[in-house]
Amino acid sequence: VTSVGFFTDRIRLAMEQRSGELLGADVRIEASTPVASIYRTKATEEGLAVSRQVEFPSVILDPQGMPKLVAVKVVEMGYPLRGRLRVSDQLFEEGTETDAVPASGTLWVGATLLAESGLQLGQSIKLGASFFRLARVLSYEPDNTGIFSQLAAPRVMMNRIDLEVAELLSAASRARHRVLVAGEPKPVAAFIDWARERDDPSVRIRTVRDVEPEIRTALDRAASYLGLASITAIVIAGAAILLAMRLYARQQQDASAVMRCLGASQGYVLQIFLGRVLTAAGLASAIGCAAGLIAQEFLASLASSALQVELPAPSFRPLLAGVIVGTVVALGFGLAPILSLRQVPVLRLLRSEH
Repeated sequence: VTSVGFFTDRIRLAMEQRSGELLGADVRIEASTPVASIYRTKATEEGLAVSRQVEFPSVILDPQGMPKLVAVKVVEMGYPLRGRLRVSDQLFEEGTETDAVPASGTLWVGATLLAESGLQLGQSIKLGASFFRLARVLSYEPDNTGIFSQLAAPRVMMNRIDLEVAELLSAASRARHRVLVAGEPKPVAAFIDWARERDDPSVRIRTVRDVEPEIRTALDRAASYLGLASITAIVIAGAAILLAMRLYARQQQDASAVMRCLGASQGYVLQIFLGRVLTAAGLASAIGCAAGLIAQEFLASLASSALQVELPAPSFRPLLAGVIVGTVVALGFGLAPILSLRQVPVLRLLRSEH
């Protein structure tokens, strides 16, 4: 039970981290018009990090005046809140991670734009009503799963400061406005509940649970199969406990009769033997949890190799579950023989067949 719990917990944490990177945040509020400021205000009140983003198709003009369709992403400092951008200073060079965003007056562009148009870093292009210098090659975006990522349009990333000056958006623009939110689990959960209670039809709320549903479903099924294996092990262990406790109770009948002769009440006799069972159950649960912790490392190494992802450290919840399950199984299967010890007749000591 503990090994399965640790393993599934690590898979769950890894999936949440991966899903957060695919969103660029823990929560993403989307709308076809600018998202109401109340969402940013509430997130800030909860102590959460907030970043705005706009994504839309547009056309750039190269130095020769040739138009080129691009997918523009407008970001501000702090983006992305989960995951990191990778950029390079040369075409087809391996990117390095960065926490920065394009400076005002500059663009970061996808490698396909430079390769297809013949543009080079350092050149200026016209986007909207402004000219921008091509500063860096954008190698990787963790949240590049939007509606325009499916188009054959190369990425152009710009700073939000330049959006209004460039006059890129109008009432008829096909833009997606987003508010990204990230932080500690409890305030994030509180923010999600608050946002959903508003029931605003103009916005779409996406969380880490909405990302990669197919993978999540497959992992849930795997966890179910492992859970079935745990249940089978519990039933077998319970049967073994029942047989062992019956033998133990038979061996302790004389001791129980002696205690009754010395004036011990039924409750006191039960307390003595029940304490022994609980002590044994606690020790067995501790040993089982330690063994489960070791076993899950083997399962985690296999999963890391197969999925090509490093699994985070597990939480302590599976330990608690293991102790509770071990104690409940020990009492559930072993309590009946122990209860019979309090009813051993005193005359048993006088019988020759004892």
